[in-house]
Amino acid sequence: MPPRTTETRTDPPGGQDLVFAALPAMVVPLLGALIYFVAYADEPWARVVYSLVKIYTLVWPVLATWLVLRERLPRPNLRDARHWRAVPLGLAFGLLVGALAVGLTLSPLGEALFAFRSQVRAQVGQFGVLDHYLAFSLFLSLAHSGLEEYYWRWFVFGTLRRLWSRHPAAAIAGVAFASHHVVILSQYFSVSWTVLLSLAVAGGGYLWCLMVERQRTLMGAWVSHVLIDLAILWVGYRMLF
Repeated sequence: MPPRTTETRTDPPGGQDLVFAALPAMVVPLLGALIYFVAYADEPWARVVYSLVKIYTLVWPVLATWLVLRERLPRPNLRDARHWRAVPLGLAFGLLVGALAVGLTLSPLGEALFAFRSQVRAQVGQFGVLDHYLAFSLFLSLAHSGLEEYYWRWFVFGTLRRLWSRHPAAAIAGVAFASHHVVILSQYFSVSWTVLLSLAVAGGGYLWCLMVERQRTLMGAWVSHVLIDLAILWVGYRMLF
């Protein structure tokens, strides 16, 4: 995980600065999901709120780094060998979890999961992606997963890591990452399935944080995130069509 640079200030950011940078980042996606997926899901402007939340996840880390932490953003360097050394572990983790997700649908638990097929189709239909599922899946797996790694692992975990040691920071970042997924999953599945799947998301977020810290790059986490999202969206395809 490339560190932030500190040429713009002579002292490191204090605890209050770090909390002010990280806390909104952890809360806004959850509040946004409650608005566009629950409270006002039937309103036409719910998609606008969804888009604004995604723009926020792109912009807030930059603004917070500049204005709150008063630091410069790191310059990515793809020629750095550490990015490419991270790929094999990312591939292994992504293939393992992806295979488990696909295998779940082939097990007796798959029948219980597919019992929510009509509910999932109705919810997905509200967002108008049924006719563009392939394009939506590619965007979600490639671009959106990269955005989430940048936001949740580089910024949120990276900021929390400056407040706490590795495992508490990773656990808090993992729970924050899962929080808006809880809201979304609850609109598709029962309470028990929502809890189970949300714990899986939180666990994945926790492990990705540890991977990023160990490898000092987002590449491994992003590669595995892409593969896992592709597996999940394949399961989604089977449920929808």
